[in-house]
Parts: sequence; C-alpha cells; structure tokens
Amino acid sequence: MKKKIILFYNNPEWNKDAFQELQEAPTNYIITCDRSLFGKAHVVIFHLFDLYQHMKDDIEKTENQLWVAWNMECEEHFSWMKDKEVRELFDIRMDYFQDADIVCPYYRNIKENNMPKVTGLEIREDKTCMMISSPFNQSRRKEYLEKLMKYTIIDSYSRLYNNKLLENDRGRESKMELYTKYKFVIAFENAIGKDYVTEKFYDPLLAGSVPVYLGAPNIDKFVPGDNCFVDVRNYKSPEELAKYLNRCMTDEKEYMKYHKWRELPFRKSFTDMEKEQDTNPFIRLCELLDKKYFGNVQY
Repeated sequence: MKKKIILFYNNPEWNKDAFQELQEAPTNYIITCDRSLFGKAHVVIFHLFDLYQHMKDDIEKTENQLWVAWNMECEEHFSWMKDKEVRELFDIRMDYFQDADIVCPYYRNIKENNMPKVTGLEIREDKTCMMISSPFNQSRRKEYLEKLMKYTIIDSYSRLYNNKLLENDRGRESKMELYTKYKFVIAFENAIGKDYVTEKFYDPLLAGSVPVYLGAPNIDKFVPGDNCFVDVRNYKSPEELAKYLNRCMTDEKEYMKYHKWRELPFRKSFTDMEKEQDTNPFIRLCELLDKKYFGNVQY
C-alpha cells in the first residue's frame, strides 16, 4: 500500500506535541513538516491562528489534495475565519465546535477519577484569584474585572491588574497549586463564542476550587455536574457579583453548594462527549481519512 503524506504546513510552536502525537498514526501515513513536499502531500494541515504570518506566497491546492483547518482559538477574534470563501477552501475542520469533523475541545482528560473531592475542611484563602495575561479582550473582561476588584479582594498573579507575585513559577504546575489555595478562581474567557470553553473553566474544577465564569453562552452543555460554577450572567453588575462572592467567603454552607456535584457521577451528556476524546484527535483524523477518503482501513 502506498503511504499517504500528511503535511503540517505551520506546526505551531506552542503545540509541538501535535506533531509528536501524529507519529503514533497508522503506518500507512508519512507525517512531515517539510514544505518542499507540499505538491506531493495528500493531506495538508493548516493551523489557522498563525497561518498568515507563516505564508510568504499564495498557495494552490493540488489535484485531489485535502486541506484541514485546525483551530483552537475563538473565531470571534478573527472575522476572516468565518468568511464563507475561506471556509470553502478546507475539506475537514478540526476545532472546538461540537459540529466539527474532528472535535478538539479543552475538556480532554476531564474524568471523574481525577476530579478531587472537597470536604469543606481544606485550608483556603477567603478570596478569589486570577491569572490573566492575554491582551485579547473581545469579552470585555478587563473592564468588568476592573469594577469587580473595587468590591471584592482578587489576588492577580499575571499581567492584568497584577498585585501578587508568583514565586518560582513552574508554569501549569504552579498555577494548579495556586488554585488549590483559593475558594474562587476568575475564569473569564478572552472572547464570547458558542462552544468556546477553555481550560480557564476546567482548571479550577481540577484544583478543587470554583470557577467564576464569563464566556460561552452555552456553557451549561460543557459542565460535568450541576451547580459547579458561579455564572456571571446571573448578576446585574460587578458589584452584585462581588457581594455574593463576599457572602460565600464567610458562609461555608452557601459555598459548599458548589462542591456537592463532586459526590455524584458526572452528567451522562458530559461523559459521552469526553469519552470520544479517549482517542487522540489526530488519530481520529487518520481514521476519518481512511474511512471517507482513502478506503476503509482497519485499526
């Protein structure tokens, strides 16, 4: 069987693991980042977020070549991503949308067995913390947080409104350790978009804290249990939200309402979505290619 070539046109530096993960693909594929093979490639994966800065010239699809649009950033930041003519260039979509050909969400590996229980006896700061550095602000979170911080204590460890120092920063490990020390964590997305629910929501849950969430309008579809977060939309103003957070700091019974879900099985709807992610998205891409485009190959 002649091997098919999958070319990463612009393998993003921030996700080098993607190329490595594809090395585990079936042996009927050759995985490469060598653009000199563009004309011979059967499949070309384009990472949309930084595609333009990697393109030197216009490129044309060769006969029978398949183009894959891979994106994990909210489309609300990039109007060109939603352009009909741009979409028609691609044959396969890999993104966070639930109707994508290959769904690549941020809830991968969110399972019951790695979700901590919370008894109420843990030592936690009677405060909220946040870690926001990205300048993206389509959600207008900067303006909201500026007002919110006037009425409740928020320890900020990143660039936005920084007022705390994170010593010996070890990346995600330090962030997760930090979250375990606070009752609430600000989980404001940088954009408001359908299905766009990122690690900002899930990391506090994994740390045993409670996310204060602003983001996807259909967030309820992506939660593992009932009443597991504070929904900013339920409060008329930052001041009203702050009053409620301040109340939870001293009212343990009210606060613990946000942890009861941890004693129950995950929502079946969430478990079903997450189970699909047991198979690496790039392996699922190969399965789709074999079944739909290159003949049914057994795995």
